[in-house]
Amino acid sequence: MVVCGYGGVGRNLLQLLQEHGPPVVVIDQSESKIQQLREAGVPYVYGNAASLHG
Repeated sequence: MVVCGYGGVGRNLLQLLQEHGPPVVVIDQSESKIQQLREAGVPYVYGNAASLHG
């Protein structure tokens, strides 16, 4: 599963998916959120999921 954004909703969705299911990767463009994901061991992609150019 791909979670686009690691704000409040993204965090809640990630937690649900981690508890109940498939592998998950998060896409976010905030360096501070990427750092949180890195520290938590969550796979991530740095970028804007809505951008046509990545």
